[in-house]
Amino acid sequence: MRHIIELPQIGANDESAVLVEWLRAAGEEVHPGQAVCIVETTKSVVEIEADVAGYLFPLAEVGEEVPVGQALAVISADRHDDQDELRAWVAQQQAATAEPAPEQPQRGWTRKAEILAHRHGLDLEAMLAEYKGKRLTEADVEDYIRRRAATPAPAPGLENDLADGPFGVQRAQRLLVIGGGDGAVQVLDAIARTPTQRAVAILDDNATLHGKTVMGVPILGPLEHAQRLWDEGRFDAAVISISTNLDLRARLFETLAGRGIPFANVIAPSVAIHSNVSMGQGNLIMSHTRLGSCAVIGDNNFLSAYVNLEHHNRLGSHCTFGPMVTTSGRVRIGDRVMFGTGIFIEPGVQIGDDCIISSGSILVTDVPARSIVKTRVSQTVRPR
Repeated sequence: MRHIIELPQIGANDESAVLVEWLRAAGEEVHPGQAVCIVETTKSVVEIEADVAGYLFPLAEVGEEVPVGQALAVISADRHDDQDELRAWVAQQQAATAEPAPEQPQRGWTRKAEILAHRHGLDLEAMLAEYKGKRLTEADVEDYIRRRAATPAPAPGLENDLADGPFGVQRAQRLLVIGGGDGAVQVLDAIARTPTQRAVAILDDNATLHGKTVMGVPILGPLEHAQRLWDEGRFDAAVISISTNLDLRARLFETLAGRGIPFANVIAPSVAIHSNVSMGQGNLIMSHTRLGSCAVIGDNNFLSAYVNLEHHNRLGSHCTFGPMVTTSGRVRIGDRVMFGTGIFIEPGVQIGDDCIISSGSILVTDVPARSIVKTRVSQTVRPR
C-alpha cells in the first residue's frame, strides 16, 4: 500500500508553500496524526501530518517551494521501497487522476497585478484602456502608481482636507483602532510616537463610549461601522486593540481582511528588530520589545512591553502577550495563544494552538494544543 502526502490549500490566496523542515527521517515509521514536516506560506507556518501508518519517503527538499497539490512525500507499507520507483509511481497516479482544466477566459492582467491594484484601490479595466494591446503585469501597476503619485488626486474622504487632499504624497497612514478599552490606550500611545502613522477613529460595541474620545481620537460607533468607514475612505488601514478575547480578535481580523480592508503593523519606536525577521500584518508591538534574528511573526498579534522573542522563533497569528514574556531560541507558538506576565520559555519548546499560559510560568516541555498552564505561587501577606 502506498499513500501520497500532497501540499494542501493552506490559505485562500496561497498557491504554494516553502518546505521548512522534515520532522521525520526517510524510511522512518510514522503513524496517523503524526507531524512529518513543516511548511511556510506568506502568512503562516503549518505542520503537515501523516494520514496513514507506514514508512515515510520524502519527495521534496528543504527550502523548496512546493505548489499546492504537489506530492511532498509517500507513505509506503514497504520499508524497502525504491525512491525513484516511488517518484515514477506518484507521477503516474497524479496523471491518471488529473482532470483537464476547463478553459478560462484570458484576463487582461496577472494575479500579482490584480492583488497590487486591489491594495491601492485601482480599476484594472480602466487601466487597460491606457495600456492597450498588452496584459497588465505587476510592473505595469507599479509604474501606474508612480506616475499617479507625481500628480496625486485626493484620496477618497480627503477631498476637503487642505493638507492631505492636495498634498497627499507621503502623508501619515490613517489608522482605525478597533476596540476602545485599555488596550486602545497602549496602541494610541505607540501610534502617537510613530511619525508615519496617526489614529483617526475608534470603534467599540460599548454604546456608553460612543461620542467620547481616547487621547483625542473619537469613538464613532460599533464595530459594524468599519465597512462603512472604509467605503467612505475614512481610513487607510485598521488595527485591533482587543487583547483579552482571542476568538473575537481572530474573527474580526479574518472577516475584515476578507472584505479587502488592510491591516497595519504598529511598532513602537523603541522596538528592536534584528536581521531577517519576517512579519505579517495587523501586529501591535509595544515599547522595548525585541525580535531576534530570523524570527517569523504571523498576523494580528499583540505584544506588550518588554517581550523578547529570540532567534528562529515562529509565532502564529492572533496571539497576545503580557509584559516581559521571554523565549529562548527556536520556540514555536501556534495560533490564538494567550500569555500572562513574566513568563520564561526554554529553547525549542513548542506550544500548540488555543493555549493559555498563566503569569510566572517557566516552560521547559512542549504544551499540547488547547492546554492551560498554571503556576502555583505561595504568597503570604501579614502586618508588619
